[in-house]
Parts: sequence; C-alpha cells; structure tokens
Amino acid sequence: MGGAPLTFIVPAVLAGALAGCHPKGGYDILLRNSTDRRIAARIEALRPGEQPLTVSTRYVDPGSRGTMLLRVERGARLSLEVSEPAPIDPAPSPARIDLLPGKTALVVRRDPESPQFRLEPAPR
Repeated sequence: MGGAPLTFIVPAVLAGALAGCHPKGGYDILLRNSTDRRIAARIEALRPGEQPLTVSTRYVDPGSRGTMLLRVERGARLSLEVSEPAPIDPAPSPARIDLLPGKTALVVRRDPESPQFRLEPAPR
C-alpha cells in the first residue's frame, strides 16, 4: 500500500549532531493521506543555533497510511512537513506542524481548487 508499515530511524548524523545529550522521548506519528497525490512526509530536528536536519522521510500513496517512529535526543525540537515528493507545476504548498513527544495521528488533506496541503488531527 505505502511501503513498509513501520519505519524506525535513529540516524547517526542526528546522534553525532546532538552528542552529549541524554535520550528523552519517542515520537509515534501516524499519517493518513486523504489527497489524490503521493506525499512526502519529512521530519526535521532543530536545535538552537543550528540548521534544521531532516531525520526521517516517508512517502505515502493516496488513500494510504504511513507510520513514523523516532527517538531523539533531549533538546531537539521536531517538526513535520508534508509536500509533493518531486516538484510539479503547480505544486501544492507544503504543510508544517511542530510535534510533541508521544503519539500524533494526522490526516493530510488538500482541496482540489487549493494549492495548499493541510494537516488535521485524525478523527478518533
């Protein structure tokens, strides 16, 4: 449907960039793609005074679900960006949300007349 059901990533790059910190918490992100396009979901880590670092990317087909599991070092803030996997014309504008540790369930939507992706809480 949309690739492997689970992705667990703790990149060496992030571990090196955040050296000297102690593990804090995990993130469990469930995405449902309710658009008519394949999406790229990118998680970026940001530490004060540093450039954002992409720590995970997951592609989710239309009508499919994708899960992203991460454990990061203390002091890193994570955000999720959803966009087109490759530039197209006209490309919908990406959607971005800051993440909190724990479980986050989101639905990706896009109005056919709008160039904007939207991230909304998934219904329970």
